Amino acid sequence: MIRAAILFTILFLLIGSIPLSAQHDWERLNGIHNSRGVQALLADANTNRLYAGTLNGGGFFVSEDDGVTWTYRMDGFPGGSVDYPPASIYDLALLADGSVIAACDFIYKYNPVAQEWGLTASSPSVVRA
Repeated sequence: MIRAAILFTILFLLIGSIPLSAQHDWERLNGIHNSRGVQALLADANTNRLYAGTLNGGGFFVSEDDGVTWTYRMDGFPGGSVDYPPASIYDLALLADGSVIAACDFIYKYNPVAQEWGLTASSPSVVRA
């Protein structure tokens, strides 16, 4: 019984020593204006850019200010019309030259300088990383 009381006291002291502020470190970032959900998120530490790819035609977004604001970037990406929405973006990868590769129904390459997409290779029906 004494052992249980000692263990309880130790656990109480350990749990009580966790700062309450550590429980509230998350902040919601606004700016991706769709309800399709972010599937892929990529950070470029060299430029402080953030990239987000969404599901079900939601698009591709770029932030130049640590996620405070987001810009929709779909120039050159297939679709974008009501009849043929953009593909889901399943994963993103950063290349050494700063370009971003997006895995969806095909493999696309985003050029952040020109702010446009280009097709790089065809693939099986869906690529999942």
